Amino acid sequence: MKNVSLLAQIPEDVLPLVPDFLARRETEITELSSHLQDRDYDFVRMVGHRLKGSGAGYGLMEFTVIGRALEAAALEQKYDAITTLIKELEDHVSLLKTELAAA
Repeated sequence: MKNVSLLAQIPEDVLPLVPDFLARRETEITELSSHLQDRDYDFVRMVGHRLKGSGAGYGLMEFTVIGRALEAAALEQKYDAITTLIKELEDHVSLLKTELAAA
């Protein structure tokens, strides 16, 4: 993960929406892990697609990149790659929460 502030990437008018964005991502992380255990790649693909769009809407390209990668990995049923991407998503959510708390 780069040493770049995620919070600095978010347009000021969108900042009040970030806590809800993070809460949704935390729910998705739990759901992704559960559905991946069941090899539900359609669910993983759907979440990846949604994340790809919502990340861009918040100015958070890292989330968009992870979403795109999740979507592609799900289409190819790459379990280990998806596991790694879920961890990356979790790390980005944690970092953004920390930055938000310090702001």
